[in-house]
Amino acid sequence: INIAQPNPSGKPSLMPTREPSPREAKPSLISLVEKKEVVGRGGFGKVWRVEVRGTGRSLALKEMSKALYY
Repeated sequence: INIAQPNPSGKPSLMPTREPSPREAKPSLISLVEKKEVVGRGGFGKVWRVEVRGTGRSLALKEMSKALYY
């Protein structure tokens, strides 16, 4: 969203000026967290305790086996 560019009415625009390219896509969840430990295992994969980088917040992340879907 680009709020710095005024629209024809002179008010700041809250609409995106263009679609982001695939290279400008948001970072993946994996790049935003650090895996700490496996807290569970099951038939579909593992559940990890992860920490969000920068905040230290703990979350659970389910890692599913790719082989089950392809």
